Amino acid sequence: MSYRSRRDDRGQILPLVLLLIALGAGLAVLVGEFEAVAVERATADAAALAAATERGDGRTVAREFAAPNG
Repeated sequence: MSYRSRRDDRGQILPLVLLLIALGAGLAVLVGEFEAVAVERATADAAALAAATERGDGRTVAREFAAPNG
């Protein structure tokens, strides 16, 4: 058996580090997308609740409530 020097193993960790960075970036994008969906749903739910509890036309109340919230 021959002994491999440390020079033969140089750069072996680089592909793993690059993969981990790519996975981390992908996870960050995914979390951001889920956050955006959650905010949109919460706004829609709040607008529907406001329309149901306020007097008057439900659509108008919901639009007035949802407009400032995007």
